[in-house]
Amino acid sequence: LALVFLGIGLGDVIGSATKGVLAPALSPLGEDTAMVLVMLVLPLLLYIILYRSWYGYALRSLGENEEAARMLGVDVTRMRIIALIVAGAAAGAAGAFFLAGPSNGRWSAGRAIGWGWLSLGTVILGYWHPVGVVAAAYLLGILYAVTPLLQEIGVHAALADAVPYIVVVAALTVISWIYERAGVRPPAAVWRR
Repeated sequence: LALVFLGIGLGDVIGSATKGVLAPALSPLGEDTAMVLVMLVLPLLLYIILYRSWYGYALRSLGENEEAARMLGVDVTRMRIIALIVAGAAAGAAGAFFLAGPSNGRWSAGRAIGWGWLSLGTVILGYWHPVGVVAAAYLLGILYAVTPLLQEIGVHAALADAVPYIVVVAALTVISWIYERAGVRPPAAVWRR
C-alpha cells in the first residue's frame, strides 16, 4: 500500500512538471491510431500464442498443474519469469496508452488511480480468456466513455466517476456466483482455496 501511495505522489510530482506539445494527427483514425491497431491485433496475437503455440500450451499447463508442466519438460521457473516480464511490459504499455489517450497528452493528478483494480476485474470477468477479456474491456471502455454523459444529465461527478467501479464490482459478484453454480473454474493456480 505504501508503494501505491509513493507511486501516486511521484507520478504527480514528475507529471505536473512535464510540458509538451502534441504532434498533429497523421491518420484518419486521429490521435488514437496506435491504440486502435493494438486493440485489433493484440487479442488475436494473444489467442494464437496461448492456444496455437508450444509456449502457450506450456504456460497454460503451468497454470493448471505445475507438476504436469514439469513432466512436459517445461522449465517452470524460467517460464514464470518470462510470463511475468511479458505481463509487466504489457501492463506498462497499457498504462502508457491509457494515460496518453484519454487525456490528450495532458497530465492530470491521480489520472489512473484505481484502474489497475478495474483491469484485474476485467480479467476475471473475461474468465482469463483473450476473447472474454476483450469483451469485458470493451464494456469497461463503454462505461468510461459514458461517465461524462452522466454528468451532463445531472448525475453528480463523483457518482458518475464511480459508475465503472460499481458496475465491475456488481458484475464480479454476479459472475462469481454464476461460475460457482455452473462449476466453472479458472486456471487451478489462480483459484486455490
